[in-house]
Amino acid sequence: MPKNKVRETAFAWLVYLAGLGLCLFVLFISPRRQVVQLGELIELANQELFLPEILEKPSSQEQLFQCEELLVAGLGPHHLPFGAELLQDVYQTLATCRPDVNLIVLLSPDHFQTYPQHLITADLRFKTSLGVVQTDMDFLAKLAGGPWQSRLVFDPKPFYEEHGIQAHLPFIQKYYPQAQLVPILVGERVSKQTAIELGRFLADSLPAQGLLVLSLDLSHYQDVATARSEDDKTIIILERVDSSDLSQLKADSPLGVLALFSYLDALGVDSGQVLGRANSADFGADSRSTTGYAGLVY
Repeated sequence: MPKNKVRETAFAWLVYLAGLGLCLFVLFISPRRQVVQLGELIELANQELFLPEILEKPSSQEQLFQCEELLVAGLGPHHLPFGAELLQDVYQTLATCRPDVNLIVLLSPDHFQTYPQHLITADLRFKTSLGVVQTDMDFLAKLAGGPWQSRLVFDPKPFYEEHGIQAHLPFIQKYYPQAQLVPILVGERVSKQTAIELGRFLADSLPAQGLLVLSLDLSHYQDVATARSEDDKTIIILERVDSSDLSQLKADSPLGVLALFSYLDALGVDSGQVLGRANSADFGADSRSTTGYAGLVY
C-alpha cells in the first residue's frame, strides 16, 4: 500500500477513535449524561407518605395566623412522620393567605449527593394517594435558560428516593390541588454564587401566583439538649433572614437557605414568622441522636 494511503487510513482511524471516545465520555462520564428532554414525564408512586391522620385534622395555625402581608415563601421539614404537623401548619398558613398560588418551586437538599456540585431538576409527575402533581413545563424552560450553563442537570433518577421533595407532596396536594411544581435539588457543593443567582432568578421569574418553599431539617445526630441549643440559633437566623454568618446555621442545606435568603432579599422581605418547632425526641425517638425541625413563612 502506498505511504500516502497508509497515512490517510491511519488518520481516519484516529479521527474515528477520537469521536468514539468523545461519545463515550458524554454518555458515561459527563455529569449531563442522564439529561431528560423537556416534555418527558416520569410517574412516581408515593403511597407510603400519605398521612390521613395528619391531613384530616385542622392545623394548629388555622385560627391563629393573621395574613397582614403577602406571603412569598415557606420553610418546612422533610422528616416524616415527626415533621408532619409542622408541614401541615406551613401549608395551611400559606393556603389561607395565598389561595391564588398555582406554581410552587420546591427546593431540597440532594440527600444522596448524586450531583454534589449541581442544581438538579426534571420534568416529573409525582403520584400520591391524593392524585398527581404535575411539573410546570413553561417554568422549567425558563430555568433551563438561566445563568447556570453546566451547573444545572435535568435527571429524574435522584427524585425517586428524595424524601426532601416527597414529604411535601401530600400537603401540596391537599392545600394546592391545582398547583404545578418545579422541584430543584441543591447539591451540597454548589457554589455560593450559584445559590445566590438561583434566589435572584426565582425572585425575577416566578409569576405573581408563584411561591417558593424550602424543604429543610435542622440539627442532626445531636443529643436533645445540644440539638435544642443549636436549633435556637438556627431559628433566629431563619427568622431574621440573616445571611451574615451562615456558618452558625445547623441544617441540612445551608446553600438552600442561602438561595431562599437571596430570593427574599430581592423581594425586600427581611424577616419571617416562626409557626413552630420540634425535635424527634418529642415523639419518642432516641434522645441521644435527634433531628430538629421548624416551620416558617415569609
